[in-house]
Amino acid sequence: MGTKLAGLCSGMVVVACVGPGAVWLTQQQDQALLSQINQALTSRNVDATVTVRGRVATIEEVDSANAEKASSVVSGVPGVAGVTTSQAAEKPSSESSGSVSPTPEVASTSTSPLPSATPTPSVQPVPQLDPIFFEGGSSRVPASAASRIDELVAILTSRPELVATLTGHTDNGLTQQRRDALGLARAQSVKDQLVSRGISADRLTAENRGDRDPLGDNATEEGLALNRRVSIRLEVAGR
Repeated sequence: MGTKLAGLCSGMVVVACVGPGAVWLTQQQDQALLSQINQALTSRNVDATVTVRGRVATIEEVDSANAEKASSVVSGVPGVAGVTTSQAAEKPSSESSGSVSPTPEVASTSTSPLPSATPTPSVQPVPQLDPIFFEGGSSRVPASAASRIDELVAILTSRPELVATLTGHTDNGLTQQRRDALGLARAQSVKDQLVSRGISADRLTAENRGDRDPLGDNATEEGLALNRRVSIRLEVAGR
């Protein structure tokens, strides 16, 4: 019994001696870790107050603008087992502080409104018209072309900026000289009709291409009919 009691007492003495030493060692480790944390925060220009207990760092006070950055810096220090933030840690940053001086009112001055820019006029597309077709060997504008003439007059009347080039064409019959004369006569006939309807001759140009620009095959009746024509090209004057 005496031996057991002595052994028990001996064990109690050991516990009593080792306990305070372990606590002291933990405190020293926490202190060293806190020093590393403070150095890391300083190097990253983060103003924060941190405590360490059992290798767990607690951010006690930090600007709200730097809270996330402080947590990242502290957690990156070797030896830190965890990072917590106290509920009252974040303090208002200087940008959101109520101590910021109010912005002085600037006296309003009466200024004249800037003149509005001249609106850019909308550009209207230039119409494209189908040719006027003629009978073989004839330069007389056929009655079937009346609606096309009406359309052309309406366009040139409503669009004074437009001019028209009238180009006469033929099939490959007759001689070259007679084809050229016929092509020009067809173009001139269309021009005369437009002038008689009030369109200025200065806005109209009559020219000839003879059989040089065929639309169809002169070996067929359909091709011959397509080549006996006056083509109409509208454009803005001066372009």
